[in-house]
Amino acid sequence: MYGIPDGEYELSAQQYLPTGDQLRSPPRRVTVHGADVTGIDLTLAPLASIEGRFVFENDPKAGCAKRRETAAQETLVYARRYEPEKKPGADPKAAVPEVPLSAASYTAQAVGDAKKSFRLRNLPPGSYRIDPRPPASGWYVRSISIGAPQAAGRTASAATARDGVAVRSGERVSGLMVTITEGASLLRGRISGTEAQTLPPRLRVYLIPVEPEAAENVLRFYESRIEVDGRFIVDNVAPGKYWIVARPAPENESGTTTSIRQDAALRAKIFQDAESLKKAVTLKPCEEVADLALPYVAPASP
Repeated sequence: MYGIPDGEYELSAQQYLPTGDQLRSPPRRVTVHGADVTGIDLTLAPLASIEGRFVFENDPKAGCAKRRETAAQETLVYARRYEPEKKPGADPKAAVPEVPLSAASYTAQAVGDAKKSFRLRNLPPGSYRIDPRPPASGWYVRSISIGAPQAAGRTASAATARDGVAVRSGERVSGLMVTITEGASLLRGRISGTEAQTLPPRLRVYLIPVEPEAAENVLRFYESRIEVDGRFIVDNVAPGKYWIVARPAPENESGTTTSIRQDAALRAKIFQDAESLKKAVTLKPCEEVADLALPYVAPASP
């Protein structure tokens, strides 16, 4: 590379294989200061992958799920890389996977095949949250686990849904199970008691599970953007009782709206606000609630 101005740079290499897989090198930091820089070696290595399958649970009593025959081929699953917080007692010197800056928030996606299998590939090392998107109304994601699908009502898969899956360079993780169940509810409504023009920016409506046993299950937390006219739609919701509240969504350092499923502090704050307001909604299997009026109450000053 010629004509490089003085400064600090990150170098990495990628190779695309005919199979669709990729090789990538760890990043190298290089400082240019008034002279040529030579002798840089970049070592290519395979990237990781996560393989899994969808399990669709049909309920003859519900009967509201659509496109059963092609459900797997219409179900998307995302793997979103993130940097987990250091847990209390963890070794502060523990090695953090080294990836290029461009891959720090890497996202991969896959779709199911006719056998209900999927593969998330070309993943740089690190931790990934698994984010499935049901194919249509009537379905909801019940559990995400490594190994056999969890029985209804159990919370053993909460850690996988909350913390995702960690992969090392070149590792092939298999056995991820995403269980999608029939009987999802749909909620439509609008913010009431105020003019739409006075609503704060980035306003979201949040559904928080009332049942104590669901407090650690991030799959039971839902959010939806509120449109400029104050209307909102929350789809693919597991039946149950929820606190419902509208709050401005915070942004992370990159300016992206923070997801309630990905931020424990946000979940705790929204839960506290929703519980204090005590606005609840109970959703039955396959129920479609229309025109729910949700008053906007501004957060109390700290």
